[in-house]
Amino acid sequence: MRVAEPARMTRRLRLLIPLCTAWAACAGQATNQVAASEASRDSGSASDASVPWDAGVLNDAGPLADSGTRHDAGVEAFNPPYPRLGAYSIGGPQTYDAAFRAIAAKYHVIIVSNWQGYSTTDAANMAAVFQDIKSRSTVGTKLFSYVSTNETEPYLETPLLSQVSSEHWDLYPQGTTGTPVPSAWAGATEVNNTTFVKKDASGKIWTEWYADFRYAAFVTGDSRDVPNPYGDGFFTDNVSWFPLVNGDWNLDGVTDSQNDPVVQGWYRDGYAHYFSYLRSIWPGSVQLGNLANWGAPNATLGVYDQMLEGGVLEGYLGDSWSFETWAGFDTLMKAYRTTMDALRAPKLAIFGDDGAATDYQGMRYGLSAALMDDAYYYHSYGGGYQPPPLWYDEFNFNLGYPLKAAAGARQSGAWSQGVWRRDFDNGIVLVNPKGNGPQTVTLGGTFKKLSGTQDPAVNNGASVTTVTLKDRDGIILSR
Repeated sequence: MRVAEPARMTRRLRLLIPLCTAWAACAGQATNQVAASEASRDSGSASDASVPWDAGVLNDAGPLADSGTRHDAGVEAFNPPYPRLGAYSIGGPQTYDAAFRAIAAKYHVIIVSNWQGYSTTDAANMAAVFQDIKSRSTVGTKLFSYVSTNETEPYLETPLLSQVSSEHWDLYPQGTTGTPVPSAWAGATEVNNTTFVKKDASGKIWTEWYADFRYAAFVTGDSRDVPNPYGDGFFTDNVSWFPLVNGDWNLDGVTDSQNDPVVQGWYRDGYAHYFSYLRSIWPGSVQLGNLANWGAPNATLGVYDQMLEGGVLEGYLGDSWSFETWAGFDTLMKAYRTTMDALRAPKLAIFGDDGAATDYQGMRYGLSAALMDDAYYYHSYGGGYQPPPLWYDEFNFNLGYPLKAAAGARQSGAWSQGVWRRDFDNGIVLVNPKGNGPQTVTLGGTFKKLSGTQDPAVNNGASVTTVTLKDRDGIILSR
């Protein structure tokens, strides 16, 4: 019987709520936003005829020690043309049916929910889902299973919950007894991710045991799951640069503050150890994390620098707690640049943009902003990361690769009249930041608008030498 996972559909906002409370008064707005969309998220209902589907289709003070097991050269060399697409499809329904698999195969990076004993109505197991996507894909789709080491929730598998309880691996206010510390998310309990926790009878600390458990269920197979050789790695949620709660992290009987830089270093060292161990048992894997707050103005990354090959830049646009919302476009782009710089090849970062499915201007804005650097774009809708991902006219156009000249480099500032631009083999991309007002810019040559059906007033195929962009808009033009 399939294990229901409603809580997994509501894991958004965990990293950015603490961030924006420190820099802007938006926590209340974010909490209200979650409450307002909770019902639609958990129901998993997303059928809307107007939605653009396409069903046919280690010490923190120093460098991180290498575990000796690197991801394979083929994945490291993964370098698809632009636009690059990724999807964080962990919401409901989690059946990952044929319609999902058909469109997932057109995306470059896909993250799905998974659990011990997973099965679906039309696929026997997750291995069948992954194999089908890989066999359909012509873009080299990379596939990742969702995991989370920093907390437990009541719906999780019994062996996992029993192990945490018996070994007292939860985080406690003092020591390892009493009532565990609640997670930053309602209904969950924080687990002590650091290397201070005691070892179990097999000599494993919590994060090592967890890595073994998930690797068995999701990769090699266990008593409830067939082997799945088709996954490229795990996506680990909530890889924050600081702990989101207070607790006795080093087990000395004293509650440690999440704001203490020393405690923050312990927390990062715990994740560094986890990923190093995970690579040791899964050589050649690619590891992603939730990178939502890595680009914060006050962030200290330490051993996180070059620790991961990618992850999710969750809620980078479109939410009350997004960087652009409370600090502006320049802060957003600085956060984006900082996070991309902290990743190692092949930098499979998913640029998260939340908005209505048919908000074509908002989608163009998010896609164009993402194209100023090298992330994989994801336009989510409805607040719950529902599958299948969407498909837009712009996704059909092959931009090729960025030009080697400065105009094709990763952009860090405006090109003309506050508008940003990046040049590619087959076209150019423009983005007009929020607050810049409508702008008409001269392109320095003749370009052509794309031809599309979703927003034909913009994508009308016309040849242009100038283009007018609304405030908070973007566009792709072909050569």
